[in-house]
Amino acid sequence: MAIAFGALTLMITCRMVLEMGGGLFSILISGLSIMLSAYLRPHFLFQAKFSEVFEWTMAAYFMIRFINTKITIKYLYWIGFAFGCGWLAKILFHFLSLIWGCFTAYKTSSSLLNKHLYGAGALAFLIALPNLLWQYITNSLILHMNELRETQIESHKPCRFF
Repeated sequence: MAIAFGALTLMITCRMVLEMGGGLFSILISGLSIMLSAYLRPHFLFQAKFSEVFEWTMAAYFMIRFINTKITIKYLYWIGFAFGCGWLAKILFHFLSLIWGCFTAYKTSSSLLNKHLYGAGALAFLIALPNLLWQYITNSLILHMNELRETQIESHKPCRFF
């Protein structure tokens, strides 16, 4: 399953290059850089967070499509779907959400009044809701941070880190 997501990540990356107007050489360079760098490593080494890399790539592709096309409603919901799935991966997806807000404001300020933008946000929230409820019920985020502080942060000096 992880390898299939890795192949999809590579294909979506090449589609992003096409969407931005790149030619065959650009597609070749981007495909090789994805294949030869550490970007696909989580997919082929069966690491736990392989879906996060795929969801970042999928959300970035739909953002590019949103900016480049006039049919924005469909891509708003696809972006909401990608954000909802990305929230489940949790690590750095919040930063991507901030970038999405900047892109939305950049495209037009009137897009903030678009009801479909809020519908896509609701879709992302509904997809992430089971995870958010589980974190709230089990206090997992708070307990994890307390354990991290007690076992790792307090026992190391910041100057020794470097």
